[in-house]
Amino acid sequence: MKIQPLTYVTTHLQSELKIVKNGPIALVESPLTLEERTLIYKYSEDGYETVNRSLRNSKGKNNTKFGNLLECILKKLPDYKGLVYRSVDLNTEELASI
Repeated sequence: MKIQPLTYVTTHLQSELKIVKNGPIALVESPLTLEERTLIYKYSEDGYETVNRSLRNSKGKNNTKFGNLLECILKKLPDYKGLVYRSVDLNTEELASI
């Protein structure tokens, strides 16, 4: 059974949906639904911790519902062309496991 963003968001991310619905994110023109934007919002706030830990522990295999939904949603967006900065804090064990 494939889970849909609407079902996941209304079940697990009600407070985040309210923030997205009532904030400036709702006004941005986007090909994504509010629920899809909510999943991206959640990832950027604190959801990245769980998804990234899972990806590191599984050697890159996406194995969470949240991660799978996020991956499908991001594929809907055009590729970004430009300079992007990324950082990560890893302890010695995490760094050694890469």
